[in-house]
This record gives sequence, C-alpha cells and structure tokens, in this order.
Amino acid sequence: MKKAVVFIFSVCVGLSYGDWEKYNWNFVSTSVRSMQFIDAQYGWISTAIDDIRHTSDSGKTWTNLKSGEDWLNTPINDFYFSDKNNGWISALATYNTVLHIPDTIGRVYNTTDGGKSWSLVYSDSSWYDRSSKIFFPTPQVGYFVANAYGSDNRRNSVRIGKTTDGGINWTTNNIEDFTLRDAGFVNADTGWISGLSSTASGFFRTVDGGNTWEFKEFKPPIPTSTYNFQLPEYITLSVLNGKKAWVNGVVKPSSGFLDFLAITNDFGDSWDTLWTHREIIGVPNMIRPNFSKKIHFLNDTVGFAIGGAAITSLIFTLDGGRTWDYHKDPVFNFGADMVYFVDSCHGWVYNSYGEIFRTTNAGGLLEHVSVKSISPKKQNAVSSFAIKQSSSKKGISNINYTLSTESSLSLSIYNLKGTRIAFAPERTRAAGAHSFSFKAPKGFYIVEARVKNKSGQGETKFTERIFVR
Repeated sequence: MKKAVVFIFSVCVGLSYGDWEKYNWNFVSTSVRSMQFIDAQYGWISTAIDDIRHTSDSGKTWTNLKSGEDWLNTPINDFYFSDKNNGWISALATYNTVLHIPDTIGRVYNTTDGGKSWSLVYSDSSWYDRSSKIFFPTPQVGYFVANAYGSDNRRNSVRIGKTTDGGINWTTNNIEDFTLRDAGFVNADTGWISGLSSTASGFFRTVDGGNTWEFKEFKPPIPTSTYNFQLPEYITLSVLNGKKAWVNGVVKPSSGFLDFLAITNDFGDSWDTLWTHREIIGVPNMIRPNFSKKIHFLNDTVGFAIGGAAITSLIFTLDGGRTWDYHKDPVFNFGADMVYFVDSCHGWVYNSYGEIFRTTNAGGLLEHVSVKSISPKKQNAVSSFAIKQSSSKKGISNINYTLSTESSLSLSIYNLKGTRIAFAPERTRAAGAHSFSFKAPKGFYIVEARVKNKSGQGETKFTERIFVR
C-alpha cells in the first residue's frame, strides 16, 4: 500500500472537485437540522421537514426512520446516537393527538434497534421552542438542554436534564434569566451552554457532570464608540477538548452587522479575538464562517465551516481560524448547509438542493497546499531545516529532510492526541539530505525536529503538520 506524506501550511492553492463524491439524495430537497456519523459508514440526518434518516453506506442511500410512527408530526429538535443501535431524539410536540388540541410539550425518545422503533422516555411541559439539544457522552449518562419557562412563567430560563441510567430516570434543574443558543459535552463531566442573559452573553460550563454550572462572560474587544456595541445576539461554540474552544457570533451595530471569531485555550477564562468584520451593504465581504452555523475543527489548526455572506459554500482554515479559503470548483460553490467530520479524513457536506458530498481525504485539501519549511523560533538558529514530500510502499511513510550544516538532530512524530508514535534519537548528522521512515495509519500527524549546532548548543525547534494517506 502506498502512502504519501503531505505538509500543511496556511497557503492553499485550491481544491479538486474529484476529492468529493456527490450523492443525490432522492428525497424532498430541504435544509438539515442535525447530522451525525459514528464511523465512515453509519450516519443520521434530521431535516427541516421533521424526519430522521439513516445511512449505512456512507451516505449513498438513506432510510426514513420516522415513517409509520404515531408521532410523525412531532418536530425533531436534535438527536444523538451512541452506537449503531442506541439513539435518542429531543422533540417538541405542538399538537396533542389524543385531545386534538394545540399543545407544546418537550419530549425525549429512545431507540435500541437503530431507529426501527422508538419509545417515549421523558416529557416536559416547560419547553417552549425548538432549540433543545441532547447528548449521551456514555451509553448511561445523557443530558438534554432546552429553553424553558422560568419560575415567573416567562420565557427566560434554560432547563437541564440528566440521566445516569440510560434515559430511564431524569433529574432536572434550571438556569434562570438565560436563553440557549448552543450546547455540547466533551465527556460525561465536561459540558457548556452558550447564550445570553438580560445583561451579559457568554456560556455556562460544568466540569463535575452538571452538579455546578459556572458562568463565563464573553466580551469581544470591539470598540463601542465605533460599532454601537450591543450584546452578541447569536453565538455558537466549537469545543475541541476540555480547554480549547472557538466562539463564532454576531452583534448588530446601527447599520449592517458585525460578526466575529474568538478563541480560548482555558475554557473561557480568557479570549483572543481572531477577527471581526463589519458587514455593510455594497461593501466586498471577507471569506468567513456563517455566524449561525457550527465550525468543525479537526485539530487546533484545521477547520471547516459553511461560509457566510459572499461565500455560501464549504470554507476551510489552516491556521486555527485566522484566515479562511473556499472550494474553488464552481460545481461545489452553492448552497452548503451543514458540514460534519467523523475523523480527520472522512467528512460530509449537505446542501439545500438535496445533495450530499462525501470525502475520505479531508476534501483533498492537504494534497494542494504549498510545501515549505515553517520558520523556526529565533533561538540561536544553527542550521536551516526543510522537509519535503515523500511516499513509499508497504505502508511505510518516509520523511525526507535537508540540513544546511552539520548538526545534532532528534526527530519525533506525534498523533493528534499528543502521543509520540515514532522517534529518531539525537545524534550528529552531516549537512545534506536525510530520511526517516515510520509506520502509521492514515491521518494527521505532527513532526517535531530539534536541531543544535555541531557543539550541541543553540537548539532550534521546528514543527510541521503532515497528513498520511
């Protein structure tokens, strides 16, 4: 088997349409509310026409799991599958089929046979809209989060439900004076709820399984005198782990609107604004994510999103969200509605024309980036170090590199979890070309080289991201 090593940098020269396989969805064209895949084959989609559909062949064919159910007219808010058989749906019933009268009841349904049949496991009359979210970080521990009527019977509360027995029993509590915009859980203990209150915007976070929720206010550093600052009206949170997260949102100045992207490395204790952009009619737009759509980061630098304003197709970043580019092929450049990646290679994009695009190599992105060395930190640099693309047979990937002068060098290869999978110990290497071979499955990796001068002084650290396919 032949593998290629491709190096990732912030300069992209374009994508190929052939890197995405298009499937025509033989159902009514509509927008997607939620998408989830548990591996490269098994996935689910819920749509704006309130059904949920399943695929077992990577998206080529789909089966309607809601067909024939007695709750056919119940709008689906969100869903979550922990494996091929066990799944949950949060829904908002707007009509009582027994009394035949309008009604509003939040509901949670469960399936244990992959969606062939569903059981009602929870009802809640306090929910009032379709923003509810549901998560099961483990088969037994699950959460729902929903906008709800507060203690004063006003629409100003968030209801949080938790189960520790797979949905049989639920405990609930409310966060008062808060409106849900987005939510998620990294694991059974760590989660967040983003939104706004009457006086602040930000998110509540928990690290103890929902026993306590701590509010972290978000104040984007936007000049209030210039932009007539208001609270962000919509913020979505994309959390990579329990510490690193991106917040994408919008505020509305006196004319047009201002959207922004910010990042935190300490789960909201501090923020760094990556960019802000004021949208004004008639002014050219920068390429940036749609503030109401979720950004999907594969690691701390590579992310995908649905474009906002001028570009409504799939866009991507290679520098953690500071700059964005888009798919250059015009066939792909329309109506993208949602993007989802199950790992660093397999992803799907759905558009409102009823088409699904699937990739097995991160959209071909990594095959078309410039190959050049990242500039080292200024630490008494002793030798230039450059890695070049290489490939080999039998599942062995080669890294070819050059040194401008005789140097002492060690080389490490890490996966995205930070585990070192290959290592070349420090030793003196002559000036010129060298190579290092390692075995690894398809995916993203980090190459770290530490170079010292001939006498072992003046160490310089070089880091590059690679993709093995």
